[in-house]
Amino acid sequence: MISGNQKKLKKKDFEKLKSISESWEIDLYKLQPIEISLKLRQVFIKTKCKTVHGTDDFNHFDNYLIHLSKEKGIKIFGLETDTLQLSLIKKENNPSWKSERKTISFWINQLTTETPDLSPCAFTNRYRNFDLDYKFDEECNKDILIFQRNINWMQKIPDLLRTNNVFIAVGYLHLTRKCGLLEQLRYNGFKVEPVKLN
Repeated sequence: MISGNQKKLKKKDFEKLKSISESWEIDLYKLQPIEISLKLRQVFIKTKCKTVHGTDDFNHFDNYLIHLSKEKGIKIFGLETDTLQLSLIKKENNPSWKSERKTISFWINQLTTETPDLSPCAFTNRYRNFDLDYKFDEECNKDILIFQRNINWMQKIPDLLRTNNVFIAVGYLHLTRKCGLLEQLRYNGFKVEPVKLN
């Protein structure tokens, strides 16, 4: 059987993609183009930027947090489902094979070449060193993935904080700019201050 993925990619790229995706928990043949792009970028960050090592027990920070929560009997509450997140990604990017083919080929090449371009690791290194600019004075783009999701989440987060002792984990971009969760919490009367880590 020839899959849609196989028909849409060059044969050489498809063979490399099959090799890269061997350990994926999700069946390659069931993935949409935007999902393949995101997954390849994630693999690049983990392997080439070395955010995950062979001796690590967890390959994603979310999994580590979930493990800690379960270990300590702490209730886990999601701000949205994976299905909703994917539908918003599709809506925002309107991804198709035509728009994603070059990106997929780029990441396949970066993962299989002896000399990958490590410039995407620059942000990862700043993140590791807590050297981040939250750009609190900047306006936000009115996009779906950040702006709209922040609005949706702010309908839940204040009540969670008022009634529970909670730890909220979101991606960096959801904390930045005027529409970011940190500034929105300040606007709603919460005291927001950094916590120094050892």
